[in-house]
Amino acid sequence: MISFLQVCEDTKENLGRQLQNNEVEFLKWMYERYTKEELGEGMECSPQHQV
Repeated sequence: MISFLQVCEDTKENLGRQLQNNEVEFLKWMYERYTKEELGEGMECSPQHQV
């Protein structure tokens, strides 16, 4: 699994600049969701989406 630091470095390189604080916070949020899904914790269906 890719590390959070690697995500930040890759994003910084793609943008060609340093990340702003709000961008780092957004990446933290996205990374948390990514790791939960990778571990299978975010795969449950909510009651409104059950078939």
